[in-house]
Amino acid sequence: MHLKTLCGRPLLHGSWGPLISGWIYDVWLDVAASRVAAFEICESDRMQLRCIAPSTLRRSGHLGFRLDIDPESWTQLDRAPRWTSVRSLEAVAVVCPDGEWSCGLADVECDPETWRLLHFTVDRRRWRIFGQRRLPTDRIIKSGADVIVVVD
Repeated sequence: MHLKTLCGRPLLHGSWGPLISGWIYDVWLDVAASRVAAFEICESDRMQLRCIAPSTLRRSGHLGFRLDIDPESWTQLDRAPRWTSVRSLEAVAVVCPDGEWSCGLADVECDPETWRLLHFTVDRRRWRIFGQRRLPTDRIIKSGADVIVVVD
C-alpha cells in the first residue's frame, strides 16, 4: 500500500453506514523502527486534527474510495519529534555516510496488515536516472525527521 494515496481519504464509520467520521490528513512514520507510527485524522464533528494509532482499514463497500474504520477503537497518541510526515517526504534528504550522493523521497510502501515499512520510492535526479528506484528499509543506518542515512 502506497501511503501518499491515503492522505485526504474520507473515513466511514463501519457500523453506522455511510457516515463520514473524518479524513486522513497525514500519515506519520517512525523510520528508525521501520513502521507507520500514527494517522493524523481530521475529525468531521470538530474539524480538529489528532493523531491516532494505526488500525485496520478496509475499503468501503459503499463507495470504493472511502475507508471503513471504527472511531470507538481509536487510540490517541502524542506525536514524537523524530517522526516523518508523508506529506513532506520531498523535504527528507537521503544521504550516504560519506556524502558521495544524496536524493529525495517520493513515496513509501508498507504492509497494511502489520504497518511495517517495506521500501521507499526514491525521487531520482537526472544524473542518477539509471539508479535504483526503490530503497529497502534494511539499508537505513540512522534516521531523523528530515534526514535518512543509508548504506551505499
